[in-house]
Amino acid sequence: MGLPIEAQRNAISTALASVEPPLPESPDPKFVAAFVNPALLTERRWLDPLILATFADDVAMLERMEAAGHPLQERAGGLLQDAVHSGSRQVFDYLLARGAALDTTNESGATALIVAAANNRLDMARILLQAGASPNLATDSGATALRYAVGCRNQPMVDLLLAAGAAPDETIRQSAIKRNMRLEAASGH
Repeated sequence: MGLPIEAQRNAISTALASVEPPLPESPDPKFVAAFVNPALLTERRWLDPLILATFADDVAMLERMEAAGHPLQERAGGLLQDAVHSGSRQVFDYLLARGAALDTTNESGATALIVAAANNRLDMARILLQAGASPNLATDSGATALRYAVGCRNQPMVDLLLAAGAAPDETIRQSAIKRNMRLEAASGH
C-alpha cells in the first residue's frame, strides 16, 4: 500500500529542496530514494526534476529550477498535463498564469483536457475549457476527452464537454448507450 498523495508530495519536495542548483537533468539517487514509486523511473525514463516538482505541486521549486536554467517556459504545456494527471492544483494554476499552451500534446497525442477527462479532474477541465482548450482534439488513437469521460462514466464531465462543444462520434454514442449515459448537454455549465 502506497503513501497518501500528500505524503508522496512532501517526500518529493523534501528531496528536491536538498539539491542545490544547478539541478541534474535526470534523477539522481536522492530523487530515486525520495520518490515513493521508483517503478515510474524505469517506466518513464524521461522523469526529471521539473516533472518531480510538478508532481510534488511545488511552485517554489519550479521557480528555483527555472532560475537555475531549466527550460520551464518551453516545457510548460507538457508540465501542465503532468499537473492535471497528478492533481497538482498550485502548479496547474501557476502554469496557466504563465501562458502554458493549452493544446500541447504528449507522445500519444493527449492534451491537458484529455488527461483531465481520463483522470476525472472536472475542476481542471472546466478551467482549461474556460481558458480556451479545444474540446474536440484527439489522441493518436482517436480518443477525445469526451470518449474518456464516457468511458469513465463521468456524467458531469460529459455534460461539461458537450456544453463546450465536444462532438460525439458514433463510437462515443455506442459507448454512452452501453453505459446508460446521456449525450445531451445539460444546462448550467
